[in-house]
Amino acid sequence: MFRGDGDRHGEAWTLDNVGTLHGHLGRLDLAEDHHRQALVIHRDTGEREGEASALNGLGAAAYLAGDLAAAVTHHAAAQSVAGSIGDRYQLARACAGLAHAHEALGAVLTAREHYRQAMNLYAAFGSPEAEQLRIRLAAVDQRRTRAGSVGIVERLR
Repeated sequence: MFRGDGDRHGEAWTLDNVGTLHGHLGRLDLAEDHHRQALVIHRDTGEREGEASALNGLGAAAYLAGDLAAAVTHHAAAQSVAGSIGDRYQLARACAGLAHAHEALGAVLTAREHYRQAMNLYAAFGSPEAEQLRIRLAAVDQRRTRAGSVGIVERLR
């Protein structure tokens, strides 16, 4: 529809949204393909908010596919773009994505910092993601505390 009308802006956002849908359905190759197409158009048209969104979409698809290094790369790029234009929503998405990827990589302190940043950003505009991240952050802290306690007990033996 948008492609036929020559509406590149609408086409890019539609591709990005369809990529997100494919990701939710587990069709990760299609998700990545749609987000990449959206990214190209957003960059061609100078739509920086869309660029950050497509990069976050690529990061989410990479995370779901188990490619944690790519997830970090895409979310870090989204963080940079969103930060440069003051897009707090995409910045929050990027921080949350970085947190999930770093946690999966075992970089708990880095993950914790990204969770905290994302939680604060989402809380600033009343998004329900803030509460979800607060719970996730508490779980990370609890695992860290438990792991530290086990380590202390093991060292005392």
